[in-house]
Amino acid sequence: MKKVLLAVFAAGILTTAFAAGASADEITWEMVIKAGSGGDVSASQKAGSQLLIGTRPTATDGYDAGIIDGSPPPAPAAPGVNVTVYRGGVAGWPQNPPALFTKDKQAPLLAADPGNTKTWLDIDIRPVAGFIDPNIHVWLASAIATNVPPDTVGGKQVVYTLTQTYGGSGTWVWDTAPDKQGPIANAPVKGTFRQFFDITLPTPAEYYRFTFTASNASVIPEPGSMLVLASGLTGLVGLISRRRSA
Repeated sequence: MKKVLLAVFAAGILTTAFAAGASADEITWEMVIKAGSGGDVSASQKAGSQLLIGTRPTATDGYDAGIIDGSPPPAPAAPGVNVTVYRGGVAGWPQNPPALFTKDKQAPLLAADPGNTKTWLDIDIRPVAGFIDPNIHVWLASAIATNVPPDTVGGKQVVYTLTQTYGGSGTWVWDTAPDKQGPIANAPVKGTFRQFFDITLPTPAEYYRFTFTASNASVIPEPGSMLVLASGLTGLVGLISRRRSA
């Protein structure tokens, strides 16, 4: 009976090990970045364009015409804050002034390419003329509930980083998708809409710039390491059992 219990114990550990180590490529995820004047993200508070970033299998890391990348921001209906990516001078992107766009999809993170990083440079947060609120609130969340950013890809933890590069400074880091469990560093207050991650910026600057990255560089224990752990735990249980029988 003791041998049966030991076998079951070891099998359970091994099952967990292989489940943790097996992970497919991420396919499609989407994140919306919005900005406005506090509270949640209702239209009356936002009143500006929003940015859609993420990955999809048909995208490249450069410019993809059509529904994947592009779309200049619409003229705001009321004073608000536009969120776009600035692509002035970037090869392959249309250079019609002011070279601001509301979509930027990239190719997926791949399990066969550990350490791969997707980078969105020059995320532009710009108050429209007439915006007079004392602060700008910025929200990040999944665009679609079924296309949430992944926690792992190919057995690697995906780490998300938002870094302010103009109009101030600050870095926010997550070891899970921002709308799932929140940041692990520099934690600000979350909003109320789909658990949006919320940061607050002062408004005097003409605009603010950020870089957002998604990287699967952090290692999750591989199956081989878990096998060693399983063997050690099984041996320990067996030793304890023999001592009790003595």
